[in-house]
Amino acid sequence: MKKIIFALMLVPIFVGAATPAKAAWQLAGVPDFKSMTDVREKKGTFFRYLLPRVTAENTRIMKDREQLLSLQRKSALIADDKAWLAKMSKTYRMEEFDGDKNSKDHWFTEILTRVDVIPPSLAMAQASYESGWGTSRFAREGNNWFGIMCYTKGCGFVPKARNAGGTREVAKYKTVDESVNAYILNLNSHPTYAALRDIRAKIRVAGKPISGSELAQGLLKYSTRGQAYIDEVQGMIRINKLAQFDAEPTTAKISG
Repeated sequence: MKKIIFALMLVPIFVGAATPAKAAWQLAGVPDFKSMTDVREKKGTFFRYLLPRVTAENTRIMKDREQLLSLQRKSALIADDKAWLAKMSKTYRMEEFDGDKNSKDHWFTEILTRVDVIPPSLAMAQASYESGWGTSRFAREGNNWFGIMCYTKGCGFVPKARNAGGTREVAKYKTVDESVNAYILNLNSHPTYAALRDIRAKIRVAGKPISGSELAQGLLKYSTRGQAYIDEVQGMIRINKLAQFDAEPTTAKISG
């Protein structure tokens, strides 16, 4: 509690030292990963914190996917259906569905390659790499766990290595949940990651479980390190045994 010292009216009032303002990660209840010295504890806490957030976003996406499949089967769409599809078109960076029966199958096939899950193993491996296990400045001060960039002045942190005249910034988010949502939407909609979506679509057709390690092959342009980055992400999935969360994300056991 602050101490206030009262004296004569002409004597200034002194206020004790103020409590330092809490950082964004503290206010949001994010674990203090930087203070954890036990590696096993840090990893376990990190995965336990992140997994339910990835699972929640994937659950929401699967509801949208089921709705798309339902509308694809309908012979006629009502106004509410078309309005929802228009919203989905904008969200996933697609041309708006125009109701032309000749293009219906093609349009739905394309959007269904985008509205799909990102395996927890991939999300957790990339988050641990990009955020330094939740200890980076961008993670702690901006809730950015995935190294996501933005290109509007003031949208985030200005990188030290940015070229003169560049507009790229490291995005800031109010919560980690927002960061997770932005990361998954980025992979599901940006043209750069079409290869990842194609890999996932082929896995769907084959009727196999969607594998984070396989989808990692579509991340060639996620980092300037290219294939070395992919190898690193796949290594983190393997070493930390994260593949188990792709099949049974709610029952798999996290050690630590």
